[in-house]
Amino acid sequence: MNRTLSEGLSLSYHLSISRLMPVHDIETVLKAEEQAVSMIRNAEAEAERRITAAKEKASEIIAEEKKKASEAAEEEIESVVQDARSAAETLSEETDREVGRIRQSAVSGKEAAVTLILRAITGEEHVLSGRDA
Repeated sequence: MNRTLSEGLSLSYHLSISRLMPVHDIETVLKAEEQAVSMIRNAEAEAERRITAAKEKASEIIAEEKKKASEAAEEEIESVVQDARSAAETLSEETDREVGRIRQSAVSGKEAAVTLILRAITGEEHVLSGRDA
């Protein structure tokens, strides 16, 4: 509908100009109009190309930012895992030391019990323990 109206107005314009201008001037006006239409179409096509390029660039930027965020998250996870491993190793070392102290206490307790039993059996007060012997 708009095209028909536009064409009708254009034809009306050309007819009114044709009464006022010589034929070669009308041809010049028509060529100028064709050039203007061509320039508009070229500008529209260039705008579409730029829009498409901008969308592609935006997609690339978004993908890169997602990748960076993912890498940062992976690094943070790795850091947390490393901290957890370090804490577990420290706890394991502390547990091993505590187990060693408990075992040493148990050995000392056994030695003391053996010494007391020997004293009780022999009736001697100065029975040497396994460590003192």
